[in-house]
Amino acid sequence: MSEEYPDWQDGRLKVVKNSDNVCSIWPADRSNALGWEDVGESGTREQCLAFIKRHCDGNCRLRDPVASQSHVAG
Repeated sequence: MSEEYPDWQDGRLKVVKNSDNVCSIWPADRSNALGWEDVGESGTREQCLAFIKRHCDGNCRLRDPVASQSHVAG
Protein backbone atom coordinates (compact mmCIF):
# COMPACT_ATOMS: atom_id res chain seq x y z
CA MET A 1 0.00 0.00 0.00
CA SER A 2 1.07 3.60 -0.33
CA GLU A 3 2.47 5.70 2.51
CA GLU A 4 -0.61 7.89 2.26
CA TYR A 5 -2.92 4.89 2.81
CA PRO A 6 -0.96 2.23 4.68
CA ASP A 7 -2.48 -1.22 5.08
CA TRP A 8 -3.42 -1.80 8.73
CA GLN A 9 -2.01 -5.34 8.47
CA ASP A 10 1.47 -3.94 7.81
CA GLY A 11 1.75 -2.55 11.36
CA ARG A 12 1.98 -4.23 14.75
CA LEU A 13 -0.97 -6.56 15.33
CA LYS A 14 -2.44 -8.58 18.18
CA VAL A 15 -4.53 -11.72 18.41
CA VAL A 16 -8.02 -11.21 19.83
CA LYS A 17 -10.88 -13.62 20.58
CA ASN A 18 -14.61 -13.32 21.00
CA SER A 19 -16.95 -15.04 23.50
CA ASP A 20 -17.03 -18.14 21.27
CA ASN A 21 -13.19 -18.33 21.44
CA VAL A 22 -12.89 -17.49 17.73
CA CYS A 23 -9.60 -15.70 17.07
CA SER A 24 -8.74 -12.89 14.70
CA ILE A 25 -6.01 -10.29 14.22
CA TRP A 26 -6.46 -6.63 15.13
CA PRO A 27 -4.24 -3.54 15.07
CA ALA A 28 -2.28 -3.48 18.35
CA ASP A 29 -2.67 0.27 18.77
CA ARG A 30 -6.48 0.23 18.53
CA SER A 31 -9.08 -0.56 21.16
CA ASN A 32 -10.72 -3.92 20.63
CA ALA A 33 -14.07 -4.10 18.92
CA LEU A 34 -17.01 -4.69 21.25
CA GLY A 35 -17.09 -8.34 22.35
CA TRP A 36 -13.42 -9.05 21.59
CA GLU A 37 -10.56 -9.41 24.09
CA ASP A 38 -6.79 -9.80 23.87
CA VAL A 39 -5.34 -13.30 23.79
CA GLY A 40 -1.88 -12.05 24.74
CA GLU A 41 0.00 -12.52 21.47
CA SER A 42 1.20 -9.61 19.37
CA GLY A 43 3.69 -9.04 16.58
CA THR A 44 3.76 -9.01 12.82
CA ARG A 45 0.92 -10.35 10.71
CA GLU A 46 2.91 -13.53 10.12
CA GLN A 47 3.61 -14.05 13.84
CA CYS A 48 -0.04 -13.56 14.79
CA LEU A 49 -1.28 -15.89 12.06
CA ALA A 50 1.30 -18.51 13.12
CA PHE A 51 -0.08 -18.31 16.69
CA ILE A 52 -3.61 -18.82 15.35
CA LYS A 53 -2.47 -21.76 13.21
CA ARG A 54 -0.76 -23.40 16.24
CA HIS A 55 -3.55 -22.84 18.76
CA CYS A 56 -6.78 -22.88 16.72
CA ASP A 57 -8.79 -25.33 14.69
CA GLY A 58 -9.74 -24.83 11.04
CA ASN A 59 -12.46 -22.35 12.06
CA CYS A 60 -10.00 -20.14 14.01
CA ARG A 61 -11.52 -21.36 17.30
CA LEU A 62 -9.06 -21.87 20.15
CA ARG A 63 -8.48 -25.59 20.73
CA ASP A 64 -7.78 -25.05 24.44
CA PRO A 65 -8.83 -21.62 25.74
CA VAL A 66 -7.22 -22.32 29.14
CA ALA A 67 -3.83 -23.01 27.50
CA SER A 68 -3.99 -19.73 25.60
CA GLN A 69 -4.57 -17.88 28.87
CA SER A 70 -1.50 -19.54 30.39
CA HIS A 71 0.39 -18.28 27.34
CA VAL A 72 -0.57 -14.75 28.39
CA ALA A 73 0.66 -15.26 31.95
CA GLY A 74 3.85 -17.01 30.94
